[in-house]
Amino acid sequence: MSVLTDFYRCPRAEGKVCCICHQLSKPHELYEKDDCLHFYEGMQGAVTFLIKMSDIQKDDPPVFLKKGGSSALFPVCDSLFKFLNGISFMQAINEGLPFNSEGFYDADEKMLAEIEKSFTKKDFSLTNLPNIDFYSINDDDIPAVLSDNEGAQVGFASSNIKHFEEIDSLITSYL
Repeated sequence: MSVLTDFYRCPRAEGKVCCICHQLSKPHELYEKDDCLHFYEGMQGAVTFLIKMSDIQKDDPPVFLKKGGSSALFPVCDSLFKFLNGISFMQAINEGLPFNSEGFYDADEKMLAEIEKSFTKKDFSLTNLPNIDFYSINDDDIPAVLSDNEGAQVGFASSNIKHFEEIDSLITSYL
């Protein structure tokens, strides 16, 4: 579990990771229940992200999701490190970076094909939230594609106005 320990040691990590709709528990708020370590609340408590106690000794354990009122666990990410990256990227899109799409756009098949062609896909994703894949053109931008059985949406952000406008132009050309 060194990944979570190291993450907590980062300056301001607790208040900076997806505080809009999700909340990373502070170290003293972590709790064990149903043989799982609960470390992250989502959607005003409707979901909890957790690590199975049987995986707790792993440096980088997989992360699961438990929906309120259910005992079923759903895999979210095969790595806590990748999960924290994904959640941090979503925070960047949801107001964390100065230039962001201020929401998500519906994506059709043409837009998704262009994203696959034009962007580099990151080596991590999140599942069952809906599924979220992350991309980039430059190292300071973050396009994300959220998809489920109902369709897909795209959101994006950058710390560089020129790079943001490049992505915005490409995405909005398909709207």
